[in-house]
Amino acid sequence: MLEFRNVYKKTNGVELRDLNLNAAEGQRVSLECDDAISDLLIGLILGTEWQNRGSILLAGMDNREFLQTRAGTVGVIFRQESFYPKMTVEAYVRFFAELAGHSVDVRDVLARLALLDSAKVKIHELNRGQRKRLALARERIKRPMLLLFQEPNLNMDRENMAILLDNLEQLSQEGTCVVNMSAFFRDTLLMGGQSYRLDDDGLVELQTGLEETPPAEAALSLSAAAEPVAPVYRIEKIPARLEDRILLFDPMEIDFVESETGASTLSVRGDRFPCALSMTELEERLRHFGFFRCHRSYLVNLQRLKEVVTFTRNSYSLSLDDRCKSSIPLSKGRLDELKEILRL
Repeated sequence: MLEFRNVYKKTNGVELRDLNLNAAEGQRVSLECDDAISDLLIGLILGTEWQNRGSILLAGMDNREFLQTRAGTVGVIFRQESFYPKMTVEAYVRFFAELAGHSVDVRDVLARLALLDSAKVKIHELNRGQRKRLALARERIKRPMLLLFQEPNLNMDRENMAILLDNLEQLSQEGTCVVNMSAFFRDTLLMGGQSYRLDDDGLVELQTGLEETPPAEAALSLSAAAEPVAPVYRIEKIPARLEDRILLFDPMEIDFVESETGASTLSVRGDRFPCALSMTELEERLRHFGFFRCHRSYLVNLQRLKEVVTFTRNSYSLSLDDRCKSSIPLSKGRLDELKEILRL
């Protein structure tokens, strides 16, 4: 549905170098990128910006040619949305349904976004989460072929995230290509779908699961499991840096570990400390202290685990009881192992 072919663009200090991206009909793509790159991407797709080189295709057509006749099939939700504040929620959605020329059950759309109880409320009275859901309701009635969504889960609580994710999954099942853009690594992973980082160095795929165990290792594990093994207890300190000092943390002080671009970071009581050890090394050293590799990029202290949250049938996260009430991505392939550990 959306394809970038060797697109190069440089403007106002922002540079895209030979960008190649192919997002198919019904696919969800999540991009980690800063605000300037996100704005530039939307401008290029909508034809308000011109690439210096390369081509952008929508449904196999040049994007500008496509938009001349089918602009209404591309939906956009900006990080800062403008509304008609004195309109009621229902009147706002009906207005855009008429503009789109679609015969839709407006109240059904409001119900899907959990806005039916707020139908007669004026928009200026809505909170941030309700406004974001209203923006998605507006775009749903277009039945878009492509939906571009900036910062879908920024400062969203769990309830709002669950509603948004459920609707985005429904849209993708109906054939909409959904492209989410987030400035933060964790938010990108939580949105699910195919995840990438896009910056001045180019497009890099973010791994969203764990590698399969190689056959030789799997056979060794099964063989070892047949023999009783005595538990191993270790005294362990995990090193981290703070400017020119090396700090040594007790494992139970660590809430979770995050890895981004190969660099590990310890989260301790709401503060973050870089660690020179790799995720594989940390996983090995922390396995006897109740840490679980919930995601390729995350190790979580299960003593901090408060809830396992199911947003949709393919989207999960772990809610922690740490100082920041963190939400950590959980890979679908790790759910059964976690249930077994927790005896659920």
